[in-house]
Amino acid sequence: MSLNTRWQFAAVAAVLLATAAAYVTANKAGAGSDVTVAPTIVAMAAKPEEGTDARVRLTATVSFAGGGQVPVGTVEFTDETLHKVLGVTNVSMPWIVVDHLAQGPHVLRARYSGVTSYFPFVIDPSTSVPLSYAEQVRPEVTLSSSQNPSLPGQVVTLTARVVSPAGTPAGAVTFQDRDTVLASHVPLNSSGVASFTTSALGEGLRRIVATYEGDAGNSAASSARLAQNVGENDGNQRDVRHARLRPSASP
Repeated sequence: MSLNTRWQFAAVAAVLLATAAAYVTANKAGAGSDVTVAPTIVAMAAKPEEGTDARVRLTATVSFAGGGQVPVGTVEFTDETLHKVLGVTNVSMPWIVVDHLAQGPHVLRARYSGVTSYFPFVIDPSTSVPLSYAEQVRPEVTLSSSQNPSLPGQVVTLTARVVSPAGTPAGAVTFQDRDTVLASHVPLNSSGVASFTTSALGEGLRRIVATYEGDAGNSAASSARLAQNVGENDGNQRDVRHARLRPSASP
């Protein structure tokens, strides 16, 4: 028996003996030998990885029924919606990161393997309760203008439409011209549309983006940049205006 194996055996034995009064039941196993059986409990959590798309960290906490963390064994994570094993890990590092989890709702479980190799101790396997988790859908945001090109001071309505495969989204949209916020937190209506009307667009070529802030089922998303031409209807007009500003040549 290696030093590491002895240490693991000692750790398991210590935990079992320390909490035996609270949770251990005795069973008979083969040739009249007494086997101490320890029930276990698995708690599972799922959390999106910050700064990433469609990546989620799954964590399982495996403990003895009477308290104390289980030190050995493996945990298998499954997606019961897709009937798929997502990964297997050891209880010493009881978490995995799943890449590209399919969009939409999932039912997840963690299953602890149990351990039978520490005779006369047996650690029972166990399964977490089902965990409902929804991987947010990335919607499509389109931005349009009621008048483009437009003149300085002219009323222009900017309209953002948010379309999601998960259904009509809720939430709000922020309209922005480069680093300048034109309108923030404009709520979507029942059709997934948010509109903003203004007559204060600065002259020149505006670069406007509509950013959807997301909701429980949809991630945040932005539209393509809309080139809003204010006061520059075409190249010929610009040439005429600039020509008027230039001093006339001497006869």
